[in-house]
Amino acid sequence: MTAQPGDLAPLQAIASAFSAGQIGLWEAAGEVLQALMDRLQCSRVSLWGFELEGGQRALRCVVSKLSHEDLKCDATLLREDQYRDYFAALIRTGVFVTDDMLKEPALAAMRTPFLDANQIGALLDVAVTINGRAYGIVCCEQIPGPRHWLAEDIAAARSAVARAALLIASEPSVDFHEIASVPIKPLDAPAAPEVPDAAGTTVSPARAARNQERRARRKPAA
Repeated sequence: MTAQPGDLAPLQAIASAFSAGQIGLWEAAGEVLQALMDRLQCSRVSLWGFELEGGQRALRCVVSKLSHEDLKCDATLLREDQYRDYFAALIRTGVFVTDDMLKEPALAAMRTPFLDANQIGALLDVAVTINGRAYGIVCCEQIPGPRHWLAEDIAAARSAVARAALLIASEPSVDFHEIASVPIKPLDAPAAPEVPDAAGTTVSPARAARNQERRARRKPAA
């Protein structure tokens, strides 16, 4: 199940106002986070940026927002060497979902110092991805939990974050060369194109190459 077209109407309005210069980037970010909270009916949404230091990846909270409250600046830092399982799961697909943080093995190390302290019970995290690189994440939190995230919740969050990424990409003042990012393969990344092999069947390029090698090995010497 996917998000309905109407779910994106508030985001489209925010994008139009931003493009017309009626609101700034900070105000647009706050309205995008609020629109996402309204759609998901979650407790809090926060924006995190990647940092790279000494070959280690980290996520630093830029802003967080409780429903209908002002944006709150936050500098919480989560380092990959502290929470390796979480980073691995997130970077693998660009989405991290857990209905109950107490039952999620990838969050075991994060539980006491961060999740318990903030009373977070369920998470839906989506990477802010532009041209195959993740510049940060949007974190949707349920306080307390657990909460069962529906397929349409995940689809709506991904659609909202993709729209927000377009907002960022269209902002001339944003220099992507100065922003830390990591390569990422989103869940909907296109598969490798299929090609016909010598037998006339349609297979992936890698499979076609392996078939050709096997036929070459079986071919009798002249």
